[in-house]
Amino acid sequence: MSRSIDFLHPPSPPLVGWVLLAIGAAALAAALIVDRHYVAAIAEQEAVTQTRLDEARRRAMPALAVAPTSAERRLRQASLDAHQPWLATLRSIEATTQDPVFLRSLVIEPVAGVVKLEAEASTFADVLAYVKALDEAELLRPAFLNSHEQIVDATTGKSVVRFQVATRWNAR
Repeated sequence: MSRSIDFLHPPSPPLVGWVLLAIGAAALAAALIVDRHYVAAIAEQEAVTQTRLDEARRRAMPALAVAPTSAERRLRQASLDAHQPWLATLRSIEATTQDPVFLRSLVIEPVAGVVKLEAEASTFADVLAYVKALDEAELLRPAFLNSHEQIVDATTGKSVVRFQVATRWNAR
């Protein structure tokens, strides 16, 4: 068996080589397609996981308080003031303040619940009786005598005791 060598025509590759080349190219194309699908699936899974984490963080974060408007603040203050025992306090003071004690001024601090009275009486015994009566009033406790002084009333010329009392209202 002899083979002839022809130098004018290049030798043709065997058919098996062409088949192996086609199979290799198809395998490479299939590998690239599978890789793209795999990368896309991983990216989609990471996006879903990140979305879940962001949503969980958002739920875990405390909600920021919205600053109330001036109308809401006024309404809230009016609601608090409406629940204060204004009338009961004034009625209790009115019922306790009787002759020979005369009320000169009344200051109520609603936030602190403090009631400050300035009054005058003819004697110091009347002053003590008035403070004791305020202290025994159910709504006003405790009552304290803050100051007192003996003065001469300019209109009548009589000696009177001018005094100041502080107490708290007890809303129930």
